[in-house]
Amino acid sequence: MQDSNRLEGLDQRFIEIYAEARAKVVEQQKQMALIVIDDDDLLLYRRNHALERFPGLQPPLYNKMKTLGHIPLAVFCLLHDHTDGQLSEELLAKISEYRAALESSAGELDTSEEASEAFCRSQVKSTRR
Repeated sequence: MQDSNRLEGLDQRFIEIYAEARAKVVEQQKQMALIVIDDDDLLLYRRNHALERFPGLQPPLYNKMKTLGHIPLAVFCLLHDHTDGQLSEELLAKISEYRAALESSAGELDTSEEASEAFCRSQVKSTRR
């Protein structure tokens, strides 16, 4: 599997985990001021106002940094409703699946200076083609 496909797969798992957790919270919070990031758009909900949508930007390292930022949020979303007691088999399976996706993507998530420079060089080459 290509590096970018693994990162996309890992980020897709985050999106699925996050969407499930977010759907519950968003409906409760829409009546107050709420900022939501949805498909790289910023959504602004304000009581008694129409939804406002602001499209996002994608600088060269955006996807890699987005995926890195999503990792702790995905873990939080997996565990946020489970503060006491045992974890269900279903949740344990989701956690194991996400961990496997993380492990298979570890090389692409390398943030060392050398890896970042190599990634930037590859992005510049791909935009010149």
